[in-house]
Formats: sequence, structure tokens, C-alpha cells
Amino acid sequence: SSLGGFFTNQIALCSSSEAYDWLKKNKLTIHTAQLQDSDFYYKANFKEPCAIVMGTESLGLSSYWREKSDSKIRIPMMGSLDSLNVSVSTAILCYEAVRQRKG
Repeated sequence: SSLGGFFTNQIALCSSSEAYDWLKKNKLTIHTAQLQDSDFYYKANFKEPCAIVMGTESLGLSSYWREKSDSKIRIPMMGSLDSLNVSVSTAILCYEAVRQRKG
């Protein structure tokens, strides 16, 4: 369950710049989910160590993360649908990372 995951995952509280510095120090690729100037998520390489940065549903991704991104990705939308709930989008992107790593 999601509550069980809370006790088995490491969680840190920090600023965006502290998170960025840690990700770069540890050589993680930063994928940001955004609509502007982005490629479809399934074209991204999730096989290497990486972070997926998501914005809020109301404001989207901050300009800080848009500028710091190594890879800008988006989920294709069909019909009149123009966005998904952030938890659904996160699940889709995490599933793709697992799929690529499991081969």
C-alpha cells in the first residue's frame, strides 16, 4: 500500500537548488515533464540513473527546473484532453522507467 511505501523510501526536504546540486553531484539525468519544447516520454532514456521532476497541477513546472532540465518530456494527449492529473502522469513516467530498465 502507499502507506507502506512511505516507511521504506528515503525522503528529503530541501530547496530546488539543493536538490539540483545533489542530483548533479550524483550524476543523475534530470527529466522534466512539460509541454513546451519537449519530446514524447518514450523517446527518453530512463535506463541510466535519473530523476523525473514534475510540476504542480495548477502552475506546472517552475522556470528554475525548466532551465535546469537535461531532458524535457511530455505525455501525448488524444482528442480534446489536454492534461492529466499529476499523480497519473507521474505513474505513467515511472512505469516507463521501470519498463525500460526491465527490458
